[in-house]
Amino acid sequence: MKKIAPWILIPLAIVVLQALHEATKSPPDFSEPKFFAPDDAEIRFYNVRQLAYDREDRNDAGVRIFRYKKRPQSPEVDVQAALLISPLQDRAYIKVELQNLETTDSVTFYRTHPDTQRTDSLRFGQGTMMEQFFTAVWLYQALERDMPLQMAFGAGEAKPVLAKPQARQAFRATLEDYFDLVDL
Repeated sequence: MKKIAPWILIPLAIVVLQALHEATKSPPDFSEPKFFAPDDAEIRFYNVRQLAYDREDRNDAGVRIFRYKKRPQSPEVDVQAALLISPLQDRAYIKVELQNLETTDSVTFYRTHPDTQRTDSLRFGQGTMMEQFFTAVWLYQALERDMPLQMAFGAGEAKPVLAKPQARQAFRATLEDYFDLVDL
């Protein structure tokens, strides 16, 4: 019995410590983006979370692109997030990917606050990593508050995006893994 006790107590202690860590974690501060991904966070991602993603190595750009495996694959217009990890620079980025759009110029996202029915919008130009970050966080915050999201391109009518639970979960999981990578 004495030989078995450490094998039971050590994993139990790790679970308890992880639960305490999660309980004392402060809410993320999105006011200033972070892109630095320390080696220990990258190793944890590669060893634990990478299995939930499809991986694309882009040696020409020096990045690895990770797309959530359980993201919906449909012909409908939608939006998803992808993780970009640059192991040589110890950087991680988030990329907002627009799916099944003929043109991706002048895209505007809309979210409706359920309490006030007020709608606010965000214009997305798919530019810098800063713009990608703030757009992804804006969408993530809408998902966290269960706000309906819509997207319009050009002068066209707004269409719902991230409406299906599977799409919302895929986007949310990708962002949460990104936050873990950059310690937000």
